[in-house]
Amino acid sequence: MAVRTNWNVDHHCGHQVIHDLSDRPADRRAGFVRWLADTDCTDCWKAARDADATSQEQWLATKRAEEQQAATEWARRFDMPPLEGGERALAWGERSRHQLMTAAHTALVVEGFPVKSSVSKASGRRRCHGAHESTPRCRTREWQRSASLAGPTPSPRPQTTHAPP
Repeated sequence: MAVRTNWNVDHHCGHQVIHDLSDRPADRRAGFVRWLADTDCTDCWKAARDADATSQEQWLATKRAEEQQAATEWARRFDMPPLEGGERALAWGERSRHQLMTAAHTALVVEGFPVKSSVSKASGRRRCHGAHESTPRCRTREWQRSASLAGPTPSPRPQTTHAPP
């Protein structure tokens, strides 16, 4: 007995299409046919996608115009220097600069994001604060713990210093 490869599918849209499923594993064909029956046929799907693409393009153009207007007003208000480049690059650059600066302001000023960076006065180099303390190179967190427990005397363990980014 031969394994069936061509299936007649009644799609959700009402159209009936014969599908060649020879490229699918035989044990998965029946499940795929059930899924196909719950979807629109290829022609109806393409027509719906093309119609939706037009409305999506309109929505995106409206959103970009609003973002561009907000970025232009913001740049004028805060006296930002003009950008250089092509027309599309300028529009993208102004929107990106506005989004980046407002996100940074929100994170650092409004929400009070803690900035943990200390600079050694002697060397002028920034010390790592142990955010990746599981690595063997970074022992600053352990040094800070032992120094706080030991009191004013420094720990014999040397500090790991990194160049500023």
